[in-house]
Amino acid sequence: MRVLVLAAAVVTVGVTGGCTETSAGHPVAGPTSSRQAAMTTITSPATSPSTTEEMPAMGVTTTLPDTVPPDALVCLPTATPGTPATAQIDDPSAPRIVVAMPAGWTAAPAATGLTLTGPDGMTGTVTVAKTALDPTAAFEKYTDDVSDQAPISSVSVLPAEICGYSGQQLKGVLSGGQAGKQVYEDRIVHVWTNDGDYLIVVHVAAAETSPAFDAAAETLTADFPITLP
Repeated sequence: MRVLVLAAAVVTVGVTGGCTETSAGHPVAGPTSSRQAAMTTITSPATSPSTTEEMPAMGVTTTLPDTVPPDALVCLPTATPGTPATAQIDDPSAPRIVVAMPAGWTAAPAATGLTLTGPDGMTGTVTVAKTALDPTAAFEKYTDDVSDQAPISSVSVLPAEICGYSGQQLKGVLSGGQAGKQVYEDRIVHVWTNDGDYLIVVHVAAAETSPAFDAAAETLTADFPITLP
């Protein structure tokens, strides 16, 4: 039997305005937002057809296309304490982002962005990839792909828009596989550019017993600057 847990409660968390939006590369103050966790439970026995429940489009907002000048800093949030690491892929149209790394973490360039390594077996990645999907479809596909990595998975989804771009925060658990019980936290953002859309993902993972995971994930998945080439 494969059990996928997506929701069971609704939690509201207040978030103060800390993000700065930019228009044509010029920062302007971003609005205060709130986050609400959506969770749903789906059980799919291997002997019966799988059931799907429509999830609300958490964190999806309308991004109005506009002509963006070269090297435009389109998002400048309040700086998160930590060592900066830039994720940049070999695509002249792809957005660049800078994540803050907690103490003890290191970053190495990768074809898809960055590979992150932390203490106590904690790991992470930053992925920047072109997508033909709209925000709702891209978020759903990514969440499904992560959940499919283990026989049993649970995930809570929170809206996490950033500077006018659609975004979500995922907090989940994967279990029942050879790797044992793993916790993860993701920040996923759908970014419009002059040359198409991109999905940016900051993924942090650890064994369930890792005491430093929550603090590390909070730093790594915080709002980040976005620059369009």
